[in-house]
Amino acid sequence: MLKWASEGAVFVTYGGMSRQPLALPLRSLLFNDVTFRGFWGRRYCVDHKGSQQFKDMINDIFAMMSDGRLKPPPVSTVPFEDFATAVSSAVQPYANKKQILVM
Repeated sequence: MLKWASEGAVFVTYGGMSRQPLALPLRSLLFNDVTFRGFWGRRYCVDHKGSQQFKDMINDIFAMMSDGRLKPPPVSTVPFEDFATAVSSAVQPYANKKQILVM
């Protein structure tokens, strides 16, 4: 993506589900003045709760879910008694499914 970014572009990363470090090309940082930022969803929600901006965001998310533009990640349901399997699956690098424990 950096290849097509304009000078001074800002990239925002949300989540670190791969549990791998983020590799950033030094060339882009130096010569294209690119900025990388992290986004912590929980902090945003706490800091903006009740604001019009927060309400608009929630309404936008619901609209995207309703019309299919935003879909939940794939999940695996695992009986609570077999939680060790869920934990083992969840900590694998590049795990592609969320683990849901069913009681």
